[in-house]
Amino acid sequence: METNKVQQEEKLTEAQFRALHKLFGDTAKELRDNGITMKAILARFSLEVPATKNSVKELWKILQENMFGTNSTKLLLKQQEINMIYDSLNKFFGQEFKISLPPFPSQEEVRYLQESKKVK
Repeated sequence: METNKVQQEEKLTEAQFRALHKLFGDTAKELRDNGITMKAILARFSLEVPATKNSVKELWKILQENMFGTNSTKLLLKQQEINMIYDSLNKFFGQEFKISLPPFPSQEEVRYLQESKKVK
């Protein structure tokens, strides 16, 4: 059923997919820089877990699953669903921790990341 939805709508481009993953890493860094752990974010955990790219991605997926019924970022609709999840997370972090998410990576940033990976 999810596949039909994505086939009807435009899938994320590779650049958008990379931008989304860069956002996860940038957000994890912002959380770490502000001393915010995943325990503080997800109060149900009893173990202190530092914010990492993967833990931020899992937080994103929890919200994504609840909002759109999918847990794969590849199944997200381009801007509409990404913006809704981003705005929800940004609002949460603003209200609860007084921080804003890093800005969503620009096309130029993503192109640079793609080119730098080709050089290595």
